[in-house]
Formats: sequence, C-alpha cells, structure tokens
Amino acid sequence: MEAAVVSGILKVVDSKLAPLLIKEYISIVGVRKHLEELNDQIREINCWLERVGDEVARNDPALNWLKKLKDIAYGVDDIVDEFQLEAERHDAHDVGGVVSNYLYAKPKSLILQCKATNKLKAVKKRFDEIVKQRTEFSTIANSLLASHPARDMNHNTVNMMSLPTVDVASVLGRDREKNQIISKLVETNDQQRIKTISIIGLGGSGKTTLAQLVFNDCSIIEKHFEVRLWVHVSQEFDVEKLVKKLFEAFADNNPGQHALPYMSKTISDKLIGKRFLLVLDDVWTESQILWEQFIVYLKVGAYGSRILLTTRSRKVAEVEGSAYQFDLPFLSPNDSWKLFQ
Repeated sequence: MEAAVVSGILKVVDSKLAPLLIKEYISIVGVRKHLEELNDQIREINCWLERVGDEVARNDPALNWLKKLKDIAYGVDDIVDEFQLEAERHDAHDVGGVVSNYLYAKPKSLILQCKATNKLKAVKKRFDEIVKQRTEFSTIANSLLASHPARDMNHNTVNMMSLPTVDVASVLGRDREKNQIISKLVETNDQQRIKTISIIGLGGSGKTTLAQLVFNDCSIIEKHFEVRLWVHVSQEFDVEKLVKKLFEAFADNNPGQHALPYMSKTISDKLIGKRFLLVLDDVWTESQILWEQFIVYLKVGAYGSRILLTTRSRKVAEVEGSAYQFDLPFLSPNDSWKLFQ
C-alpha cells in the first residue's frame, strides 16, 4: 500500500508542475531548470514505482526507503504549491500594469522569492539523494522478480521496470482513438524501416494516457512488436541522456556508468533485426539536427519498427517526420460528465 500512496502523491505533484512550467513568473525568478529536472525525476521514479509496487515494500529496508520518499514527496508538493501561488499573484499584478509590477517587485517580495528559490533547491537536493538511494530497493525487486519468472511476460519485451502502467477501466472514451493509432502502427503496406506516428494535443488532454493504452495492448501490439520501449523526453532533448535511458532498459536495472560508444553498441545488439515500438513521451524539440542524431541509434531495427511520440506541437511532429499526425480530440460531453463523476 505504501508504494501506491507515494505514487499517488507524485502524480499529484506532476499534474501541478506541467501548467506551472509555462508561467512567466518561473522564468523571472530563475527556477525553470530546477523545476524541469524535478519533474523529469518525478515521472521517472513514479513509472518505476508503479512497476515494482507493494511486492517489495514488505521488506524492511525497502519500506524505510519508501517512507523517506513519501516524506520528501510531501515536501516537494508544498514547495510546488508555493510557486503556484506566487505565479498566480504575479499574473494578477501583471494585469495592473507598470505601477502594480513596481509594487510587486518591492524588497519584501524579492526576499520571499529568494527564500522560496532556496527552499526549492534544498528540497530538490533531498529528492536527488533519496532517488539515488533506491539501489537497495532495486536489488530486492530484482531478486523477487527473478524468483517469479512468469511475471516477466514476453522476454523479448524490454525491462518491465521502465514500462508504463495504466488502469484501463478508469480511462473513458478513448477506444476509438486507441484502435486508430494501433491500426497505423501495425500497417505493413510500406517499405519504411522506421515510421513515426504522433499524438498531438494540449497539455493534460490525455496524450500520455492514450499512448499507454496503445503501448500496453495485449491482443495486437504486444504480439506484433518484439521489443517495446518507453522513454519520457520532456523539454530538454539531450541525445546522450536519451541513449542512456534506452541503454538502461536493456541493462537489467544495473546499468552502471558507461561511455556513449558502449551504450550505443548495446542498443544496436539488442535491436538489430527486431521489430520494435518506441514511445517518446512529451517531445518538445523542434531541432531536426538533434532528431537525426538520435534516430541513427535505432536504424538497425527491422522493417516495420515504429516510433510513437506525444507532443503539444504540430511543428515538432513535422520536424520528426511523422507519417501520421493524430490530433487528440476532446472527450464527448457524455464521457466528460462520466469522468467528472
């Protein structure tokens, strides 16, 4: 139960951070980079937590680690709330014009901003330390999973620790969209080795959830693709970091530190001649150069391999050479009401 509680807290924080990151106030006080890094860590650790779950939380060392993570998660939530409140105040003062902006920038406000920034840096440092301490937790998880090989499902499917989970029963009104995307992913009437398909929509509209539904489809997707990979990208499209994430998915949860050539060769060895599905979640980059630098690591895959990316921008989808761009529609009024209930 403890893992589910921590995961729930982190999901709440994640939902608050997404709209906060686009606020002008966050740039003004110079904390955007810290919040973006924190957001990436939260999503990554939460995805991992959902896979490990409470199976290992019964072990005392793991339970202690989870309790520490829960405490710091509450701290992160509090500091995010502070910045959210200040961002809203800034927006309100900004409407008032130059005089209001001048009053808002009085020394007392600047001192409060400085204190909040220092608190963010401190809580982020604590969160970093807790995340680094999960080695012991991973060891316990690995030993339990090794003793239950049936849970590995398809051995060709990459490291389930890195794969997303979704409560299908709680998702409303996306069956049609899911089927449309799956049909595009499994098309075999072209000669493209790797084809990119994009889900485009506003922040919070359900792009990631829809991608999770597709990714976890057992009847078609799991059987069609020999390898499935999920990578959360976010605003910084750092090719080496993305390669490292792919490498970690193949490294039995104990990747260690390796140079780029070694990681690249490992990825190639694992993907060569195999039809894979790679989901790149939350892509922002509009740099075709960066995209081409990244895609070169995947070109050893078999014909019919696919990349499914989620993005808020049509330009991103175009730069990434999407063969099919799916505009995520709003839920119907009926489904919206069901979701609200």
